Formats: sequence, structure tokens, C-alpha cells
Amino acid sequence: MVPYLFISYFHDQVKVHFKRSCSGSNIEKRIILTVMVMIFFSNCDKEGIINGGGFISASKDRVSAFYLYDFVSMEDVEEHASSLDHSIGRLTASYYFSHNSNIPSQGLRLSKDLQEAKSVIGQYSFNIKYAFLRDKNGYERLVDCMEIPDDDLCDPNNL
Repeated sequence: MVPYLFISYFHDQVKVHFKRSCSGSNIEKRIILTVMVMIFFSNCDKEGIINGGGFISASKDRVSAFYLYDFVSMEDVEEHASSLDHSIGRLTASYYFSHNSNIPSQGLRLSKDLQEAKSVIGQYSFNIKYAFLRDKNGYERLVDCMEIPDDDLCDPNNL
């Protein structure tokens, strides 16, 4: 008989707790919290690649920098880089930095010419995870700069 009383008492306590937690004000709080979480996550870049600034010359050469979360694969980076705007006959270079790196966004955006933009990125080349280049002939190349840091593409000054 004692186990039954204990189970019955425990069951009644759970029911009371459940009733209290489902009261109007708690449900409203939960709905508001759920909506806020949904809004927060809908504003996050689903790809894990965030624009960190860029430079476009008068002749349409481009240098771009992006923040990259650790879960993003090299294939995702390649797909992203290949989808970026490119002017035929011009150079497009994209550099992907770890999400906690410093990117000289302002310096890149305010560069006077392509050489200065490459130099600005070059100052931070030790933080580059991936480098992508689409050259004037449309040839594309992606390099993992953590694996091959001495590759010319990993230092924008070598372009």
C-alpha cells in the first residue's frame, strides 16, 4: 500500500507542477522566448560565411574578405566563392578568415587601387584559412592556406 501512496502522491505533485508551468503568463513567456530565438537564428548566416568587406576597382577587379565559421567545409567555401560576382577579363580574389580573426574591412573598402587592397589583405595573411582566385581568363583556384601556407595565392601580394 505504501508504494501506491507514494506513486499517487508523486503523480499528484507532477500534475500540480505541470498545471502551474502551463499557466497563462508562463505560456506567454515561452512563446515570446521562442519567437526571439527564431528571430535571432533567422538573422544568422546559414552558410557560416559572413561578408567582411571588399574592394572593387574602377576596372572591376575585386578583392573580398569573409569570416568563416569552423564547421564550414572547403567544398562550401568553393561553392560560395564560385557564386560571387566576377567581371569577365578581370581578377576576383576572395580570402576567408577564421570567424574570430581581425579583417581590415575599412582599409580594404577605402583602398585606392588593386595593389593597395592586396597589400591591406596581405598584412593579415597569417590568418587566412582559404584563398580563392578567379583570374582574367575565368580559371578558378582554391587553396587551403592552413595546409599549404607557402602557396602564392595565400599571400595576396604575390598576385
